[in-house]
Amino acid sequence: MFVLEPLCRKEERLVIGLMSGTSADGIDAALCRIRGSGLDTRVTQEAFLCTDFDTKVRERILSLAGGEIGGTRELLLLSNLLGRLYAESCIKLCQQAGVSPQEIDLVGSHGQTLWHQPAPAAYLGYEVTGTLQMGEPSYINEALGCPVISDFRVRDMAAGGQGAPLVPYTEFLLYRDENASVGLQNIGGIGNLTVLPKGGTLADTFAFDTGPGNMVMDQLTARITDGKLRFDAGGQLAAQGRVHPALLNWMMQDPYLKQKPPKTSGRERYGAPYVDALQREAERLERIEQKKKAREQGLKDPGEKGLSKKEIARRKLAEARRRDAERYGE
Repeated sequence: MFVLEPLCRKEERLVIGLMSGTSADGIDAALCRIRGSGLDTRVTQEAFLCTDFDTKVRERILSLAGGEIGGTRELLLLSNLLGRLYAESCIKLCQQAGVSPQEIDLVGSHGQTLWHQPAPAAYLGYEVTGTLQMGEPSYINEALGCPVISDFRVRDMAAGGQGAPLVPYTEFLLYRDENASVGLQNIGGIGNLTVLPKGGTLADTFAFDTGPGNMVMDQLTARITDGKLRFDAGGQLAAQGRVHPALLNWMMQDPYLKQKPPKTSGRERYGAPYVDALQREAERLERIEQKKKAREQGLKDPGEKGLSKKEIARRKLAEARRRDAERYGE
């Protein structure tokens, strides 16, 4: 408390914000000069730095976030490693901006989300919600010597919130408009939308996660390129394709999209199993299109060329059984 009092009295503060999102591609660090408080808050970005996670770190984050591996030892080691990487990112940002680390007044560190459970889960006879972010803030405090605030989401959930999105208050301060309603759509690993009604108060402001974002696109890019690319830079791969109405319709049937706000989501819903299902559906629709083209040209199903009638019937029966198994979860 005694450390924060003089900070509150300062006319302006140098603050670093740290973020590593659900895409797990790296650490974003922003150095901002903040003047005033409340509705009079003004923010100027002084410097920005993005530091990529190396491949091994990213793969371990994704494995833990996907529930593929785990255990207390893994969680301890990853959390402390991330804390060190966050601290290093702060030092590099200060060097880039020509600012001494001792000049930094405050750091806000989000941490790396490994699991987000906004819907109550049955656990030991209780209904439990929660969220888990990794990245020990003490390393940042040791490196810079200033207060570090972290683990934001848990407090929101303890107060009955969803734990996400967390940006509405800041966006209300910075982007509210007395004469127009404002919508701010962020497409991170998960997309989220903040709505600022015209001339509204903070109580009128609302936000929610809209659904999958870069998280799904990044996974597809890695699969399509056999791991050579982490993401589709500039949308170059996507620009070579086309919108597939039937596949888009399948995606739009996702129950999450029909949920009413407030709502939030993450890798637990749109991780590898979702992408597996998306790919299977795309392949199924592609087979249907190929058969349709073959019929229009008066040809056999391309996949049946050279097969006996008995073998064709056997394959069709197996395909029907596979679809039934997927439908009923067998």
